[in-house]
Amino acid sequence: GIALAALLLTLHTRRARAGARRAFAVVATLVSLVAGLAGVVLLALWGLTEHVSAWRNENLLVLSPLCLLLVPTWMRSARADWRPSPPTRFVAMTIAVLAAFALFAKILPWFTQANLPWILLLLPLHLVLAQALRRAR
Repeated sequence: GIALAALLLTLHTRRARAGARRAFAVVATLVSLVAGLAGVVLLALWGLTEHVSAWRNENLLVLSPLCLLLVPTWMRSARADWRPSPPTRFVAMTIAVLAAFALFAKILPWFTQANLPWILLLLPLHLVLAQALRRAR
């Protein structure tokens, strides 16, 4: 997670280069698309089935369906004149805060799911993507 987040951060800081912009757009789009689709599957398993393991699945904090709202933004980020909207920045910050809460929740007795590897994989990515939108004003 940290290595992929470092790659995203490096690509974003080199936005002046067209290749870096395109690579950032592709990686950010894939991260949000995969996380968002996985979140939709988890939400559907929780809400539409009686699958015991899917009920109250804490991975929804890091695999948020909200990530799908960012896919168009990341696709547009390949353009040199790209500027994200304030609602887009809010969505990215919400996703990052939820992912950070997932890590904090590990110390609380009510959150017992063994999902720390998923949190450690996805939290750095969500933080870097939120930071990228904040910097792109």
